[in-house]
Amino acid sequence: MWKNIIGAWLNVRPGLTKTNPTNAAETLRQPIFGNPSIINTSGTLLGIGGLREGRAFARSKCSRVKDLWNSKDNEWKSLSELGMNFHASNKRCKDIITTNIPWRPNEYTNHIQVGDWISNPTPNLGTPLDWVYFVFEPARDIVKTMELKKNHA
Repeated sequence: MWKNIIGAWLNVRPGLTKTNPTNAAETLRQPIFGNPSIINTSGTLLGIGGLREGRAFARSKCSRVKDLWNSKDNEWKSLSELGMNFHASNKRCKDIITTNIPWRPNEYTNHIQVGDWISNPTPNLGTPLDWVYFVFEPARDIVKTMELKKNHA
């Protein structure tokens, strides 16, 4: 059964096109391993083809760019921040991974764009995701949004 499923997936993948992220949020959501936009120096997807770049990072639950990015300091997290020991292979793998990610989340301006979702990280009442806003049209001083409230069941 799995052979048929994997075979079908491999046949579909070449027809898929991958676009580069257009903002910091999209960049942070990018998967690190198996992503055709992130390849190592030999042209192979990270963590594929017998290379071990991802083993320690997978154990540390690092699978997306956001897991490696320290947004407070605007730089890649250190091994200690990732909960990993300072073994030479971990440092080498981290360097391989971070140097082959073609984007940095701080490259994008923090201007509000159409399609952004906004929430208040420090609300007065309730949790941060009680109210979220979807941006329809940003302007200089005013942003047209749709306000959505989380339904509590």
